[in-house]
Amino acid sequence: MNIRHSIAVIGAVAVSMLGLAASSSADTGSRNEHFVALQTSTAQNANPILIATGPVHARGVDKPVSNTKDLFVFPKGTLTILHKTGHSKDAFDKVTCYGTYTETGTYQVTGGTGAYKGARGHGTYSLKASFVGCSQTNPPDVFLLEINAFGPLAL
Repeated sequence: MNIRHSIAVIGAVAVSMLGLAASSSADTGSRNEHFVALQTSTAQNANPILIATGPVHARGVDKPVSNTKDLFVFPKGTLTILHKTGHSKDAFDKVTCYGTYTETGTYQVTGGTGAYKGARGHGTYSLKASFVGCSQTNPPDVFLLEINAFGPLAL
């Protein structure tokens, strides 16, 4: 597996882990929610740190369930997230060994547990992964993933 493909897979998994997303706040009782996920590890079992501000105001982790479903785990409960990729792009410079992967898409909050039982919402997300590494078999020397998502959320 080459580095660009590895990062694309990591990006897809991260989005899968952080499925976020799309649109207006026409939902009754909705307030805007902002999610930020950050990750520096390429380990397969690493979960991004998740920061939520809005109706949910907490630090948690994003745990992937599948390529289109994630579970956001916070101290007071969880949110179930379904997401869909809209557009993606990757680039790699063989001379500098610098690569990027970007992605945008939509998400839907389909439920929750604990303090977030019955949560509903939707929005858009953007993802950017950057890395430096020329090895086709070893993890990159540097890796940074950032995902931002925004949309209305009703609890």
